[in-house]
Amino acid sequence: MRRDGFTLIEMMTVIALFGIVAMYVGRILTVNERAYHTVENTSESQQNLRVFGELVEDDVRHAGMMVSRNSAVCGRDFTNAPDVLYVSDAAAIDPQDDATPYAGASISGGVSNLNVGSSQTLTLSSLMMETTAPNRPAYDTDSNGTADSDFRVNGGVIVYDTASPGRGNACGRVTGLNLVAKTITVIGAAAMAAGAGTSLVAVPANEYQLVGTQLRWNNIALADGIEDFQVAYVFDIDGDNQIDGNTDKRSFGEAGQAAYASSELQPGLMREIEIGIVSRARIADASFSGRPQALLNRTAVTTNDGFRRRTFQSRIVLRNLATRIES
Repeated sequence: MRRDGFTLIEMMTVIALFGIVAMYVGRILTVNERAYHTVENTSESQQNLRVFGELVEDDVRHAGMMVSRNSAVCGRDFTNAPDVLYVSDAAAIDPQDDATPYAGASISGGVSNLNVGSSQTLTLSSLMMETTAPNRPAYDTDSNGTADSDFRVNGGVIVYDTASPGRGNACGRVTGLNLVAKTITVIGAAAMAAGAGTSLVAVPANEYQLVGTQLRWNNIALADGIEDFQVAYVFDIDGDNQIDGNTDKRSFGEAGQAAYASSELQPGLMREIEIGIVSRARIADASFSGRPQALLNRTAVTTNDGFRRRTFQSRIVLRNLATRIES
């Protein structure tokens, strides 16, 4: 008489088959999960680049609006570290029907330059760019509900010499502000060339600086995941509105070019800026060797660390410098 059921061999065969199927399903799930995280990390990096790139581009396009060409852009260029960029703060300017650029706030007290890396106090003729009535300050710095200054704490400042524009310019971050005394406290990031400094003026600016993996705008962290920030500067040395290879030094800070110093040339001769931003995925990929990216004149990093990276690069014409006619 036959009994219903499975033999030991049949059961072992079924278990083995289930094991093989489970192993392949597990591998598929692992691969799919890894692919999902790779796509997610890459998409996040690309999104960060788009957001930051558009913000920086917009600020650079407005650089020099209603202020002197020599106060439009200033920066600190590094070949072994992220760069620091200052552009004049267009949001602080309310031109309305004005047709003449604002000269800036005069600096008194015999100040001849900004002290790089250390704090100093600047006494200004005014904390507003539009000094003739009606005054139109942009920011409420004492939180009383009324706008009172075009300069602000954690914003930037660009300083230049109206009597000697060939000195270049200087820039730094505002760390303190006194409405009554009309003073701002500044930590300098870049200095102009040496000079007497009897005709210095200050203009409010926006600061871009990388701190850790955060690209900060006026010390406000916009997002994480940014690994490098580089800037190159293009000048029209002979003033013919053409970037000539023979008579103009095309750029500072590009690959193979010298690092830019804000004391190098008259800032008003600048015509274009090149921006480079590297975004890195949050999580390393064990199956990816990594491909660190050198940017502009940045020294290449050769360590393979498993992180995926994306690069945003844009060359922007400084329209307020390249097309504006001044007497």
